[in-house]
Amino acid sequence: MLSTFETRFSTLLKKLEAAPSCDNAEAAFTLFRDLWVASNEEHASPSSVLEYLRSRRFCAEHGWQGLSTGVCYVDNSESPDTRLYLHQDGSIVIQRLTPDSSTILFSKPGRRKKTEQAAPVPADASHDIGH
Repeated sequence: MLSTFETRFSTLLKKLEAAPSCDNAEAAFTLFRDLWVASNEEHASPSSVLEYLRSRRFCAEHGWQGLSTGVCYVDNSESPDTRLYLHQDGSIVIQRLTPDSSTILFSKPGRRKKTEQAAPVPADASHDIGH
């Protein structure tokens, strides 16, 4: 018997939290898909479900919208009010959308590239502030 979506989803969120950040949307998709498969395996989902999940691709034909933009998304077929957003920087956001509200269920920033990291503050810079 298939575990509830919420049970499998809770397992997924724990796995996503523990996973390393991603560099881009494609890597975020692969991470998400692999962890969703693992979460379903952990809850003994039928092999047909696992095969279906493994077959999913990051493309418009599989429901992804906004692929040519900075943020793309797909609605979960099992829980249509749950939307997954993948950002070009590898950030992952999962949101629950209802007619009355929207709630961020999970957010994981993408991995910052070395060129995007803040420049180090020189040791004497603190003495110059406000003088």
